[in-house]
Amino acid sequence: MYAFYEHPSVFLGCICFKMTVKVVYLSSQLIHNYQEPKT
Repeated sequence: MYAFYEHPSVFLGCICFKMTVKVVYLSSQLIHNYQEPKT
C-alpha cells in the first residue's frame, strides 16, 4: 500500500516541478523582454 501511495505523489511532484520550471522560465523571459526596451 505504501508503494501505491508513494507512486502518485512522486508523479504529481514531477508534474508540479515541470510546471513550476515552465512558469519560472516564462516569467523570466517576460521580465527580460520588459527590461530590454528600458535599457
